[in-house]
Order: sequence, then structure tokens, then C-alpha cells
Amino acid sequence: MAQKKGAAFFLIVGIIIVAAVIVSRKMNIGKETEVYRPTYTAPTPPPPTPASHFDLKVNKFSVGEYDSYEVIGEIKNTDTRPFRFVEVKAVFLNKDKVAVGEETTYACGTDYILPGATKTFKFMGSNKPEYNSVRCSVVDCMEVK
Repeated sequence: MAQKKGAAFFLIVGIIIVAAVIVSRKMNIGKETEVYRPTYTAPTPPPPTPASHFDLKVNKFSVGEYDSYEVIGEIKNTDTRPFRFVEVKAVFLNKDKVAVGEETTYACGTDYILPGATKTFKFMGSNKPEYNSVRCSVVDCMEVK
């Protein structure tokens, strides 16, 4: 009889252990729980604009007697890398400084503008009597690799 009581005792203890393991697994007892830890990633700075590689100067802006216009300017590569396909945009303003026209041209195309070098650009057209002044900027370029 003592053997039966001992066996019954171990059977009950075994059942209790199995039940405890099942419950602990369902409740994640004894396991590491995942903790949310926010991470900070510094924002990447925006890439430099095409204009940041060049100094731009308008040397001449004129409107002729037949309402023809001419813009002549130059860009200087202030970067340490050569570029090509340097696109310049001209925004034409009326006497109230309101934009009334816009055109683009290339200061250089397939040829390169080396570091420290200068290239000339030119805009010409006709029948634009409202053009009173001009604002030019470099809007695109391609680095030579």
C-alpha cells in the first residue's frame, strides 16, 4: 500500500509539473519578453543642389528695338569635380518683378566644365516686350565619373 501511495504521489507531482510548464508557456513566464526600444536615426542631409557647384553671373541683359532680347552670362565650377550637361534657367520678369517667361539652355553639354573653369551661356529670342529683367540659376548638371 505504501508503494501505491508513493506512486500516486509522484504521479500527482508529475501532473502538477506538466500543468505548470503548459501554463508558463502560455503566459511567457520565465522567458525574456521583447521590449520596444525606439531607435534614433539621424536624418540624412539632402543632396547638394546643382547651383551649389557653380557661381553664376549675368553679364548682359538687353531688349532691342524690335523686342528681341539677349542674355549673356557665365558659370564657374567651384567644385572639385568636373561636370557636364550644366543646365541654366532664365526667369524673365516684367516691370512689377512678376515672372512672365522662362527658358533653359545648356552652358555645356557633352563637353566638360573642369574645376575652376568658366563657361558662357546665352539666351536669345524675339517679341517679348514685357521682359524687363532676368533671374538666372543652374537647375541641373551631371557629374563626370
